[in-house]
Parts: sequence; C-alpha cells; structure tokens
Amino acid sequence: MKMNKLVEAIDATFSQVIQRKLFHLFTEDESHTGRTIIVNDKEMINFGSCSYLGLELDDRLKQGAHDAIDRYGTQFSTSRAYISCGLYKELESLLTTLFGAPTLVVATTTLGHQSALPTIINDSDLVIMDNQVHASIQAASSLLKIRGIPVRIAPHNDMEFLEEQIKQYRHQYYRIWYFADGVYSMYGDATPVKTLKTLLDTYSSFHVYIDDAHGASWTGKHGRGSVLGQGDIHPKMVVAVSLAKSFGVGGAGIIFPNEELRCKVRTCGGPMIFGGSLQPANLGALIASAKIHLSDEIHTMQAELQERIEYFNELCDVYQLPLISNTTVPIRYIGLGLHRIMYNMVEKLFNDGFFVNFDMFPAVPMKGAGLRCAITRHLSMEDIKSLIEKISYYLPIVFKEEERTLQDIERFFKAELLSEAFLNRLEHLKRAGQTGLN
Repeated sequence: MKMNKLVEAIDATFSQVIQRKLFHLFTEDESHTGRTIIVNDKEMINFGSCSYLGLELDDRLKQGAHDAIDRYGTQFSTSRAYISCGLYKELESLLTTLFGAPTLVVATTTLGHQSALPTIINDSDLVIMDNQVHASIQAASSLLKIRGIPVRIAPHNDMEFLEEQIKQYRHQYYRIWYFADGVYSMYGDATPVKTLKTLLDTYSSFHVYIDDAHGASWTGKHGRGSVLGQGDIHPKMVVAVSLAKSFGVGGAGIIFPNEELRCKVRTCGGPMIFGGSLQPANLGALIASAKIHLSDEIHTMQAELQERIEYFNELCDVYQLPLISNTTVPIRYIGLGLHRIMYNMVEKLFNDGFFVNFDMFPAVPMKGAGLRCAITRHLSMEDIKSLIEKISYYLPIVFKEEERTLQDIERFFKAELLSEAFLNRLEHLKRAGQTGLN
C-alpha cells in the first residue's frame, strides 16, 4: 500500500474511534490519584497507565522536581553539545550504577534510537529487525536505509530463523545486528534474552540492540529491566530504556557495554547535537526516582506489582479469557480480532467505568485488535477482579452481537502468538458451549 493510501486508511479508521469518544480523550480531574480518572464526566478505574510502579505521584519525585525548579528555573535552554545542566552529571552517574554499565540520558527513546543507531551501525553491517519491534526503532531504521544499509525483517521471536540468517550472511557483512524489544508493547510478550546471549557468544559478528522501554524499573535488580535484569550487559549489546514509564518521570537512557561507545554516541548522535535538553524539573525528579531504585524499597514495590500481574493472569485462567501472552509483565492483552468487536467491548467497559487501552491496525495486524490492560501498583485486587468479571460477562454478548466465533480468534492471531494456555482457554469455552461463542 502506498504511503498516502495508508495514511488515508489510518485516518479514516481512527476518525471512527474519535467519533465514538474512545480516542483522543482528556482527563477531567482536578488532580490525579493514579487509580481512577474522570473521562466524559465518568469516573473510571484506570487500566491505561504505563507508570507501572506508580512513582509519578511519589512525594520524593515531586520534591525533587520542585527543588530543581527553585535552583535552576523551568528550563536550561542550551544544546547538550555545548553545555548541560549540572543535574545531568549526577543523574547519569546514578543510572550507570543502577544499570551496571555506562548510561547516556536522552530526551526520549525515539530520539535515543535516532542518536545511537546511525552512530553505531557501520555501512558494511546488516540489520535484522523483529517484525514487531517498536515503531520508534522502525523509524530510526529508515535513517540506515538511506545510507544503503540493508534492513531485513524477521518473524517475531523466531530464533531459528535468526540463526539461519546469521550463518548465511556472517561472511558477507562486517557485523549483523538484531533489533528487538525487551517487552513487546502490544501483546506483552518478551524477547528470549538467554537465547540471544548464546547467539552472541557463538557468532563473533553478531550484535544486538534492544529497546527495553516497557521492561525497565518494575523488574530486575534495582529495576535494571527485563534484559539487564537477567545478567550484565553483553559486550556486543546496547540497551535502550524509557524513564517515562515505570520510572515515573520522563526521558530515556541508552546503556552501552563500554564508555568509549557511550561517548561516541554522545558526540556524534544527531539529536544529541541538535535536540533540546530535559527540563530541570524532569532531571530533579529522575534523580529522586533513581535513588529509590538504588534502595531496597524498589524490590518491595516490584513484588507488589508482580502480585497484581499474577492475579490478573490467574483470573484469566479461571474465566478462560483469551489472554495472548502468559508472561508476568504489566502489559496484558486480551485478543478479540476484528475492530468492530473491539469497539463494542471497549464501549461497554467504558460505560461500566473501566478505562482500558485498545490496540488496532497499524499498531497490530488488521485482524489482531484487542484490549491492552496495563497493571499498576495503584490498582487494587478488587479492581482487577471487577475488570476480569466484566470482560468475561461481555465476551459472549459481544461475539453474538457481532456474529463472530471463537474460531475467528484462532484465525485472526498468527499461530506463533498463541500460547498453549490461550488455545486451551478457547477449547474450554467451545466445550462449555457458551452462547454466541460457538
């Protein structure tokens, strides 16, 4: 599909969602509690936040932001190529300790990718990109294509295919890079880090760049994330993390295996030269967040979140809901299939006071729409139970109203995405003979 046709198709699709008051919304609260939000004059339990540990409302982060404004004002408006606010030095030192490797703070993960990838990828390299890697990496990869660097697409999490590609091209290219997410932001599944490390150890020309935006903070020692939480950074690995999600503030970090590579990206990365700095309030709050992560308190917070995630998964088993991935990550995805099924379900949940995100094309395949439920420490066990009960109640109703069946879900979602537990749930529902599902 040509780009102008694609844009028109996306605009038409999302215009429908906007008209149904499911998209481009605003909160109407005078202040936020984390647990609930007011949307369209209705108080809703918030299953849409990516601030998984709930740190955005922590008084220490607020005080850190206040103190930084008092000391440095609301903005330090100079390119980092010339000079940085002194808070950067303290923050990058804390994050280097936290992640166990040299860390560069950037304004966003998107700008981080645009700084790092054109700098570290050689014109003689080959890039292999997971077909579900985040759109920000896909956008940065276009900068590589302009230089004539080949970028190939790999089936999602297919390590056998990846190894075949490494074997086939390792003598043709200087290095082979694999781009992946630590935690995939749509379906909530994870990259097989141990397998990647084995491949890194086996093939000298193989390198990995991972976006762990949704994996950092809520898991791993001191919040090192889903990738670095499984061991020290590999000498041929670069990891990007978001500080705008579970860290509770804003910004991002790029973690390098050595100081030399960090300095190279700091010096040569385009957005590092031409982009703006984080505001002092952001830096002050991030320093407070980093100090919490470096304390033992963070592991108590992580355990509380894990308890909620596991409870959500358990209830999906009890109610036999089509949960795409059984991982214990805070992104939980209920597969529905067609857009109209998803619209119907979301409207019912909104009306009953549950705010959930939803995914649809182009974020997921055309027939891969579903509910994207984010679990945070703000939520109670009763909140989670209430949501699951509502989804379970409405599922047969929605499928009957839209004249679809559970077999459609099996067809809509590619086989490699369907876990054994997912298929077992579908089979259980079929045997149960629930109205509208067969």
